[in-house]
Amino acid sequence: MNALSLQGLVHRYQRSYVLRGTSLELPSNEILALYGSNGAGKTTLLKIIASSLVPTRGKGEVLGFDLANRLEIRKRVLIVSHSLGFYPDLTGKENLEFALKMHGKTGNIAAALEQVGLATENRVRGFSSGMRKRLALAKMVLLEPTLILLDEPFAALDPEGKNLVENIILEQKKRGATLIITSHEPERTNKIATLTVNLEHGEISKPIVPEVA
Repeated sequence: MNALSLQGLVHRYQRSYVLRGTSLELPSNEILALYGSNGAGKTTLLKIIASSLVPTRGKGEVLGFDLANRLEIRKRVLIVSHSLGFYPDLTGKENLEFALKMHGKTGNIAAALEQVGLATENRVRGFSSGMRKRLALAKMVLLEPTLILLDEPFAALDPEGKNLVENIILEQKKRGATLIITSHEPERTNKIATLTVNLEHGEISKPIVPEVA
C-alpha cells in the first residue's frame, strides 16, 4: 500500500492558486525530499497531507484513508512545522506528557529528552528555536507516527543538531515510518532521501532516486 496517493490537488488562498493540480504517489517506508522555491506550496501540501488544511479541489488517500477522514489521518501523521504547536506555559516534559495522553500512548519521556540533548525543566516559552526543534524530535520519537512530515527540519540548528536530525530520521525509517522532508539544504537532505520531487508553479515532478556520492 502506498503511504500517499494524491490526484489533482488544487488549493487557493483568496484569488491566488498555490497548488494547481498536484499529484503524487509515494510508496511506504521512503524518505521523500520535497524541494521548491519559497512560496511554491510545499508547506500548504504538507498541511493538506496532515489534514490540517482542506484542499479546494482534488482527492487522495493518506495511509489508505480518504483525505476527508481527518480523524484517522491525524492519529497516524505527525507534522513538524515552523510553529511546532507546543504550549508555551508548560515545560518540555509536560508538553510531551500531554502529547502522549492525547494519542493514548505511553513512553519514556526522560529517555527521549536525553536522546535529543534536552533535559531542562524550564517552560517552553523560554526555549530557543533550536531547543523547540529538539523537543519536536523527542515528540516524534515518543509517538512513533506512521507518516512524518518535516518542514525545514535543519533550520535553526547547529551542526550537532543537524546530525541529530539525520540520525533520528534514519531511525524512524528503520522502524518502518515514511517521511517527507522540505529543505533548502539539498546537500544534506540528499544524503538520507530515497526519493526526491520538485514542486513549482503548483505542480510536482515525478519522484526520482537521488544519486549517491
